[in-house]
Amino acid sequence: MKTTTRLVAFLTLLLFVWYLLADRMTPYTSNARLKAIVIEVVPQVSGYVAALAVTNAQLVEAGDLLARIDQRPFVLEVEKARSALQSATQAVGASSSLVEIAQANLTRPRSVSRTPRSRASAS
Repeated sequence: MKTTTRLVAFLTLLLFVWYLLADRMTPYTSNARLKAIVIEVVPQVSGYVAALAVTNAQLVEAGDLLARIDQRPFVLEVEKARSALQSATQAVGASSSLVEIAQANLTRPRSVSRTPRSRASAS
């Protein structure tokens, strides 16, 4: 009796493991059955699909275009980056102008202080 119970439990466990593995390789639903190994498609970027470039049951190879992603969010990000670059460039230009003004202010007192001395020594 114990051997029969163990055998039934082992076969049940084996059947359950087979069911889990088989479902990963060929998923089955009551609506349809796939007769191929399922391969996940992972995009390099995320976004909304604007157009599909393949049809049902079409064979594709590595590197084939599958879908076009909406470019508007990416174009917006590029414009934001260009705007930030332009602002940073202007800020650097303003900072360098302030440095030039500060240097001019430093050299002006020296030239002003040298001017009276040079006039006094000339007299």
